Amino acid sequence: GVTARSTLLKSLVQFEDTCADDYYKSSNKNNNDNNIDDVNRRNQGEWSACDINTRTFTFIRSSQALTQVLRAAQDKRACVMYTLADPQLREQAAIWCTEHNIPHVDLI
Repeated sequence: GVTARSTLLKSLVQFEDTCADDYYKSSNKNNNDNNIDDVNRRNQGEWSACDINTRTFTFIRSSQALTQVLRAAQDKRACVMYTLADPQLREQAAIWCTEHNIPHVDLI
C-alpha cells in the first residue's frame, strides 16, 4: 500500500493542476501512513488546497476490513488502487468495486 501510494503521488506530479508535488514533499515529513485522514490535515492548513487526496490503508487482511474501506471509498466517490496479497481479497475487491461502480485498479 505504501509503495502504491508513493507511485501514485509521483505520477500525479506530471499534471500541472494538482498539488501532488507539494503534497508529496509535505507527506514525507510525517511517515505515518496508517489511516491518514488527509482531508482533515489539509483543512487544518498543513497542506495547501488540492484536488487530489489520498488515503492509505495498510494490512487489510479480512473481508470485513476490506468491505469497510470499500464502503468509505464509495461514500467519497473515490478511485481505489490496491495491492492485496491475498487472492481472495483481491477478487472480492474487484467484484465489490465493479458491482458498486467504483473505479479500481489492482496493482498486483
